[in-house]
Amino acid sequence: FELLRSDAEELTPVWKLIHEAVPTSCLEYTSHYGLPGWLRMYPHEIFRDRPGIEALVWVDAGDYVFLDDPAKLLHHHADISGTEMVAAPKGHALPFQLFHLPKMRLSDWNRRVEEVVRLGMADWDGFCYLGEGQAVSNLIRDHRELWHFFKSSWSYEPFIYSSAGQGAVDIWSQHGDSFAEVWKNWPFPGLHDFLSVEIHCQSYLEVLVERLLFGGRLTIGNVLAALNSAASDHDFNLHSEKKDLGVLGHQREVCRERAQGMHLVKPFHFVPWAHR
Repeated sequence: FELLRSDAEELTPVWKLIHEAVPTSCLEYTSHYGLPGWLRMYPHEIFRDRPGIEALVWVDAGDYVFLDDPAKLLHHHADISGTEMVAAPKGHALPFQLFHLPKMRLSDWNRRVEEVVRLGMADWDGFCYLGEGQAVSNLIRDHRELWHFFKSSWSYEPFIYSSAGQGAVDIWSQHGDSFAEVWKNWPFPGLHDFLSVEIHCQSYLEVLVERLLFGGRLTIGNVLAALNSAASDHDFNLHSEKKDLGVLGHQREVCRERAQGMHLVKPFHFVPWAHR
């Protein structure tokens, strides 16, 4: 195990590259996402003098959990081909990157980063707020040929898309202390133990109850609409790979498949089961 501090002397050349590429006004725009995040834009430079290091995984600090052996990612690393230099789970390139360092060392990666920053500064307010996150997004948008994508299950975001609040909003406590206990003690239905989580898709009955509870007055029309909607969602869950699930996730997941990693994005920072 090796701990490398962000202010370590050996990182001085990398910080020099960052300050040359990114204006100080942008680097100091916000402390919310942290200045050290920019180091992930130059992983090949961090280990420039250590050619034996060929694969590097970067994940969000604090709210990402590995649920499978990270060594299995070497299979995806081996799939990086042609002009590709970085791999990431589909729809989740921001919290998770798998870098191919030998290819990056031989490429003009640094120039591409500088170009993305320069173009992004045209809207510097929006670009700088997310720190290096927006630079990653723009690299995908402008240089799709550099990226290789694999299964979303390596960075599963456990939203329940057919549920009110998508499973990340407290809809109970407002109804009194007894209901608040439901929220405090509710377990995520796809969680089996600390290292076993499956992609959860609601059953027909779960979807139907949600539709009836939050669909307005219990008229015949509303009940029929709830029955049809629940049947449609349930059939989709059973027979389809889920695509573009909600504006927050854009995940491509298969129901009941095991999650290999979980990203507890900001809404889950306030959900009791995520802390348990």
